[in-house]
Amino acid sequence: MNYITQDSLAEIEFQLRWKSSEAEHEERLLTKVNFWRDILPPGVSNQLMGKRSGDRVEASYTPQAGLLPNSPANRITVNRNQFFSETLTPRYGRFYPLGVLRGLPCVFPGNIKPFRVKGIDETCIQADLNHPLADVGLDLTAEVQDTFVKPSKHGCAGSHERLAVPCPGKFRREIPDRAGNERGGNGG
Repeated sequence: MNYITQDSLAEIEFQLRWKSSEAEHEERLLTKVNFWRDILPPGVSNQLMGKRSGDRVEASYTPQAGLLPNSPANRITVNRNQFFSETLTPRYGRFYPLGVLRGLPCVFPGNIKPFRVKGIDETCIQADLNHPLADVGLDLTAEVQDTFVKPSKHGCAGSHERLAVPCPGKFRREIPDRAGNERGGNGG
């Protein structure tokens, strides 16, 4: 197969670009995509259908598009003594694992989700728990490097149609089908 379908695997290079107040940023990732299973940003899967090696698609997302949720409820103020770390000191603009904040509901010490310090003084820390890229515009390019036929499908597709399951034993068990009709089968 030399073009992408819903049943394809493809090696794709993703390029994500955005601007901050400090610089223009670019990240690249070369990965294999399973189009039956993997979830891509809105519109990208449909754009990639029918594409071949060397083809590329582009998508842009504004902060208002909601690709990465950005909620005012995720901007919180905590007491400075809730920042608990033996090795880290809170600094403005830096990212820290959420687990260093104590006394927050559903936050445990091993939580590595990042938050950013958006304000700090002697008594309080303003923390932004939203995704770090939630408030910037994102430009995504996906370039198809190669396409593959999946070697096999995994799962139990069609297994609901097997009503009688053979099992070693000397007794027979009747298993009703969807219409309530009984079918014979060896079973336990």
